[in-house]
Amino acid sequence: GLCDSPKNGPADRKMHINPNLDTKDLFETILHESTHGSFFLLDEETVTEFAANITDFLFKCFKIEKID
Repeated sequence: GLCDSPKNGPADRKMHINPNLDTKDLFETILHESTHGSFFLLDEETVTEFAANITDFLFKCFKIEKID
């Protein structure tokens, strides 16, 4: 996935996410890119670790399914 830089302004920022990912990868990518969008100054390693840890936790706690 990709998230536009905040220099584009909040109204013009976009996230690009491959909708063909499996459910867990899609969830993690959405969380990852939305974290970049909210906290753009965080480094990639921190965002990756955060998204992976939260995704693992939520998938252990809840049944999460992709909606078509």
